[in-house]
Amino acid sequence: MRLSAERENPIFSEILDSIYMEAEKSGYQVDHIYFTKGSELSKVDLGKQDGILILGTNLRADNVLPLTKMGKPLVVMDNSFKNLPVNTVSLDNHGGIASAVNHLSKKGHTKIGYVKSVSNIQNFIERYTEFVRVAAELDLDIIDTISVGMSPAGAYTEMCQWLENNKPKVTALVTDNDYIALGVMRALKEHGIVVGQDISIIGFDDLQYSHISDPPLTTVRIFGERIGSTSFKRLLEVIGDPEQPHSHISIGTKLIIRNSVHKISSEET
Repeated sequence: MRLSAERENPIFSEILDSIYMEAEKSGYQVDHIYFTKGSELSKVDLGKQDGILILGTNLRADNVLPLTKMGKPLVVMDNSFKNLPVNTVSLDNHGGIASAVNHLSKKGHTKIGYVKSVSNIQNFIERYTEFVRVAAELDLDIIDTISVGMSPAGAYTEMCQWLENNKPKVTALVTDNDYIALGVMRALKEHGIVVGQDISIIGFDDLQYSHISDPPLTTVRIFGERIGSTSFKRLLEVIGDPEQPHSHISIGTKLIIRNSVHKISSEET
């Protein structure tokens, strides 16, 4: 069985660790291959592998489609590809963002914004799309939409640049992920804006740094280990019955409430 992955971060490590655990229990050996941006996945030598798992966070449909025609059982992780005839296991971006926006609404926030990554991956597209949809459903005003770098340093630098020319008109910001949230929080602090008092922030991922940030970050938890184990079990099913119809499995999320979101008083509305 072969596993391909582009790169590792804490969530990816959870996914990979759970795959290795499931493989050991099932008596399979996993070959681990890294690929980088621009790699031609269809040219990867699959040898005598029984099946392949791909960590497809940054992949496009045209990257994956050739692999569906190679005759190997295949499961793509962390990307939904609902328009392709391929088995996928992804996370519920829609439910995660909906829980975040609903939480802000219950706390009295009516003027909200979003901090987007300049990286146009599918997870981020789904999160922002759902943010806009739920905000409209709850009759919330989207005032500021800000684009920043994906790393904490990039988000910090570009948020600082934005703050040099703008004053936030919102009471709360939702971000594409925790890395961005942490960079944004630092920039706000340096510009005299107190997170959890003057403005609220919600992240996505629940990285280990989130509970020790200042203030601790309200965020949406991803269950990377569940994505990995579910993907491995799904691949075993496909290996056992290659003719069965493909499926798109979505793994749920959980809103983790900490101190970066405050309740709006009547004076702030």
